Amino acid sequence: MAVSGTALGSMGRWDWGQLVAPALTIVLIAVLAVFGHSALQGEHGLAALRQAEALERELTTELAGVAGERRALKNLVGRLDKDNLDLDLLDERARAMLGYVRREELVIR
Repeated sequence: MAVSGTALGSMGRWDWGQLVAPALTIVLIAVLAVFGHSALQGEHGLAALRQAEALERELTTELAGVAGERRALKNLVGRLDKDNLDLDLLDERARAMLGYVRREELVIR
């Protein structure tokens, strides 16, 4: 009793070849879907790459600002070195930080 188009063979047995191929195809498609989702949205996927690139741009900008501040402070420290003392800068810093004024100066608050 062979019915054409079914998984039963000519002797009433299952024809596993007709069942295995579609099952493997379904499993393969499912595995590819999982890997595809992971590649796009996973911890190391494209979305994470975009976030890392944005963070890199932000930190590069911050680094440039901090480097500028560092250069300015290095300049001030270099000008206050005992071997290369800038008296005008020393006077300015003492006035600003300690509130020093000369007798002939007028302080307006």
